[in-house]
Amino acid sequence: MAIDRRKALVLGGAVALRLLLFTVFPSLPDLLTGRVEISTPVTSFKRLQEGLFLYTHNVSPYDGGVFHQAPLLLPLFALLPRQPYATALLYILVDILSAISLMNIAEAGEASQSRLFTSPRKDLKWSSAAVGAALGLFAGSVFGLLYISYLLTGASVEFLASTYGVQLLLPDLTPNVGLWWYFFIEMFDSFREFFLGVFWLHLGSYVAALCFRMRSQPLFAITTLLGLFAIFKPYPSISDTSLYLALLPLYRHVFPLMRYTFFVLSTLLYATLLGPAFYYLWIYAGSGNANFFYAITLVYCLGLTLLVSDSLFAVLRDEWEFERPEMKGKEVKQIG
Repeated sequence: MAIDRRKALVLGGAVALRLLLFTVFPSLPDLLTGRVEISTPVTSFKRLQEGLFLYTHNVSPYDGGVFHQAPLLLPLFALLPRQPYATALLYILVDILSAISLMNIAEAGEASQSRLFTSPRKDLKWSSAAVGAALGLFAGSVFGLLYISYLLTGASVEFLASTYGVQLLLPDLTPNVGLWWYFFIEMFDSFREFFLGVFWLHLGSYVAALCFRMRSQPLFAITTLLGLFAIFKPYPSISDTSLYLALLPLYRHVFPLMRYTFFVLSTLLYATLLGPAFYYLWIYAGSGNANFFYAITLVYCLGLTLLVSDSLFAVLRDEWEFERPEMKGKEVKQIG
């Protein structure tokens, strides 16, 4: 993708802002890595540093059950100089690549073409050979990455239980902005396996349903699933929400059809402001308990749930008005 002057200015400003923050506030990374809204057991930078220390001293990084991230990150960060700016530049580079990818998605026009479901899309279908090749490439890539991870951990499969197993079995109940941790803290051990299955079944049920219903708009199906994962995955953080919110503006054309915009924004703002305060009252001031923080995470998840459901309604309404132009602008009521 060619980078024009306006895009170059935006990307340059983003780089300058990040460098400014790292320079003026050198303690900011340490502050943010300790926030439960940002850092989870599977994304914590402090845990990555501990795993990197063990890796560089020829000790399995998964000993002790603290490090839960991919083995491929270890040689990458081991190559970086022991300077804070080296890590900062790496994250800035990843941010810029993510921004360019988002620009590519926006300029592809897939989201704005959601009003055209027949002839404009009939020539965009893939042949069975192309689909088979894509699936084969995906499977080969996954196998290759797992095999490299297997070699990096000394021909051991220990990393599987410490990375994917942690997500599936939820052994670490560190507080986060999700719904799982408090529920399983309060649960009797005899019911743990049953409710783990229920929670995963609930999350997995959205995938097939959305992919089937939104098969004519696959980009929106992916966007909605990202929003649902930000709510219902075991270890969510605000980075999951930011990814969903980064893709949602691609559907600016359906924003007028959304019904609860003010309530959603108010709910998210309310939770964003009170979340750190309630966590402070619980952990530091000692004048609250876990219910304080969990209650505000419920409000946060409620706001996200309304946003996901309202955007889904807007896209379905837009699709329905395309199929039935005579109903455009008329009120819709659910019967039965």
